[in-house]
Parts: sequence; structure tokens; C-alpha cells
Amino acid sequence: MGIGSVLSFSLWSEYTWSVPFLFENKNFFDTLDFVTANLMLPLGGLFIAIFAGWLMSENSTRDELNTYNSIYRVWLFLVKYITPIAVIIVFLNVIGVISL
Repeated sequence: MGIGSVLSFSLWSEYTWSVPFLFENKNFFDTLDFVTANLMLPLGGLFIAIFAGWLMSENSTRDELNTYNSIYRVWLFLVKYITPIAVIIVFLNVIGVISL
């Protein structure tokens, strides 16, 4: 039995965090699930969009996508401007700053 099993489903499953706001009344497994699914995934998507849209060279992204010029321009606009805003809105909704 691994440490995750002990902390999540067995001996300590009844113990919850007392940290208010995000982790209140969550055990170890629920906290890890929340952090990975609701915090790390949106932040990872945001950083990938920023990297692909703003930091990668145009030649690299064109080679990877292998698309026509008009499709590439649409993709670049979406990745640079729309995707970061959408991911930030999702992230703020998850942590409770805004509600949709």
C-alpha cells in the first residue's frame, strides 16, 4: 500500500485540511485531485499557449502545423489572444473569483 492510499482512502481519510477557501474540508486525495484538475491543467494550458504564440519562432510553428498561410494566421491569432483570455476566465471561475 502506497503513501497515497494511506493518506487518501485508509487511515487518514477522515482528516481534512483546515486551510480556508480552496482546500477546506478536503482530504489528501481530494486536494491532489483539485490541484491537478482545476489548477495545474489550466495553468499548463495558459503557459503552452503563451509559449506557442509569443515565444516560438514563426518557422517552428509553421513547420509543426504544416498549414496554409490563412489558416496559420487564424491559428496564431487564436493562440496569442483568445486562448489566454479564455483560460484565464476558466481559471478564475474555478478558484471562485468570478462565477459564470
